[in-house]
Amino acid sequence: MTDPFSPAGVSGNWHMNAVLSRHMDDGDLGMGFITAGEALVQHWKEHGANDGLFVPIVLNFRHGLELLLKCAIRDAARSLRASGDSDSSLVPTKLDNWLLRKAGHSLQSLAIRLDEYLGRLDLEQLPADTHSVLLSIHNLDPRGDTFRYVTTWDKGTRSYQPTPRPKAEHVDVGEMAKQFSEVGTLIGFGVLTVLEQHREMLAEWGP
Repeated sequence: MTDPFSPAGVSGNWHMNAVLSRHMDDGDLGMGFITAGEALVQHWKEHGANDGLFVPIVLNFRHGLELLLKCAIRDAARSLRASGDSDSSLVPTKLDNWLLRKAGHSLQSLAIRLDEYLGRLDLEQLPADTHSVLLSIHNLDPRGDTFRYVTTWDKGTRSYQPTPRPKAEHVDVGEMAKQFSEVGTLIGFGVLTVLEQHREMLAEWGP
């Protein structure tokens, strides 16, 4: 058996080779997970319903959105520092500590913090419907483990408990994916682009 991470052989299909970038950030990785979720939904549409794919679909979108929010928070903090904001919580080490220990996998905490930073930069904050979509996932999965396992450890009962699932008996996968994709696009191509432009403006004109 060969190394699973080796390139396609001389006689192999070179189109199967992935080019690994060493410059990828959480935003790039987040969009990769969003695209993976979209690909699974497209497979559903083309090959018919497969209930076994539902949880992996949500997991890909959910993780992608978390990474995009964290990337946007770091970018916004960098812009605040560049604009002269002396808030000590913006220091990269302290921000990373907050992301790891306080926010964790909470989409709600991340969205609130991003909105706070955008407001301090006088930039447009996340729309209400974006917050609504993020909150719908957060309520089901506040710790980032609901869609990774069938059961998770409950500290209160000291036992494994079934992880939450949507209350609806049926879920429109196409509509669900559309909403998740729109939020991913808004953050990945909207907010992150605006923040990049804001930093370029600061670099050229100063705070």
